[in-house]
Amino acid sequence: MLAIPSPRSLILTAALGAALAAAPVDAQINVDCSGTPFSTIQQAVNIAGPGDVIVVEAGCSGIQQAINIVNKQDLQIVGADQPVGIHGAYPVGPGQWPPSNPTYHHLGQSCVHIESSANISVTGLAFEYCVDDGVTIVNSSHVTIQGLTTYRVLADGIAVRGSFDVNLSGNFLFGATNPGSWGISVDPTSDFVRIQNNRVTKNWNGIRMRGRHLTVLNNDVSNNADVGILVESDSSTVARNSTLNNGSGVGIDFNAMPPGTCVIGNDTNGTLAPFAGCQSQNN
Repeated sequence: MLAIPSPRSLILTAALGAALAAAPVDAQINVDCSGTPFSTIQQAVNIAGPGDVIVVEAGCSGIQQAINIVNKQDLQIVGADQPVGIHGAYPVGPGQWPPSNPTYHHLGQSCVHIESSANISVTGLAFEYCVDDGVTIVNSSHVTIQGLTTYRVLADGIAVRGSFDVNLSGNFLFGATNPGSWGISVDPTSDFVRIQNNRVTKNWNGIRMRGRHLTVLNNDVSNNADVGILVESDSSTVARNSTLNNGSGVGIDFNAMPPGTCVIGNDTNGTLAPFAGCQSQNN
């Protein structure tokens, strides 16, 4: 079972109604991975329709599985009552990580993969042993990832690619320790991504900001092996983050001067240059 250093109280528990299969929308689907009626979360995702809520119970803790949400609309997945710790798709256990076979890296084995979907929310789960990202969001819109823990991932904790209106809040992202990995990474084709109140620590790097219109606010991005926050995004705001004790000595770094981006009020041990649009006032 996944050991979570900072257990948190999560929300939502419910029972599965006998008439679930007949309810096309707004159904509440209970999953305890017992096989009655679902052995995996993915089986519930496959039958879910718009407006459905999948409630993941403690019986799914420690079970090896990945979740693929593709071409879905208006779907919520929530952990019930206690942190629900789920193993990724790679069959490993304690002492067997990282995998010795490099071919497993970047084979689409993220613990959660969201693609070509809209109005998706994943809340209150914990993932370990992910042989790609902890969570990958691709070509999707109006996505919320909240209250998640990712640990022991081979790529990034959360990766956002080609997506619009994404909210990442209250997550605990650690253990993405491969060289070049990030706790959170946003690619250049993403727009309007909000990264708020996350703890991003003990990864190779903290947060990589690309794309446009990003808000990075009130995050703890400390004790990563290299850079805390790398700012490469236009028309963005980086404010009130703590970026202490990152291995390179750089709390916030810039490859270039992004137009319209404001960096202000951060607690950092890096060296910053003032940006057009606001006065840099980092401590």
